[in-house]
Amino acid sequence: MPSLSAIPYIRRWPQMNTPTLEINVVFTSADSTRQTINTAARLAADLGVRVRLIVPQVVPYPIPLDNPPVPDEFSAEKFRQIAADAGVETEVDIRYCRDRTVMLKETLKPGAIVVMADNRLASKLRSNRNHVLLCKKPAPTALRSISLWFLYDFFMRWYIS
Repeated sequence: MPSLSAIPYIRRWPQMNTPTLEINVVFTSADSTRQTINTAARLAADLGVRVRLIVPQVVPYPIPLDNPPVPDEFSAEKFRQIAADAGVETEVDIRYCRDRTVMLKETLKPGAIVVMADNRLASKLRSNRNHVLLCKKPAPTALRSISLWFLYDFFMRWYIS
């Protein structure tokens, strides 16, 4: 029996045929999830598998899990749009929980393929024998230019001396 802090309330959109393998994307923030789901879409196209976007919606303790503070329709539309932007068939799996780490450990089968952008959560899921691919955000252009300039300056000083 699952614990009361993890999986009592599940909504799925749209229903899809269930293949044997899937790539799970864990929602962290809108921007990082867009990048992560695009990476998962490329992997899914190469492997011929489906993508599942798991959205942990943490509900505070005074509020019952079956009555979340944000209406289902609002949440569902937001996440459907993120999935649609990737251009790949995606199952959106919204799960209301008290603790997202506990919910993810109970939801993901050992050996599941997970693509995400949160390093701390990734290490916790790896300890559950999952295959976690971590997507790093590319550095902004200005920061990249500054880094390259410092690197160039360092090498020029080293080369001259």
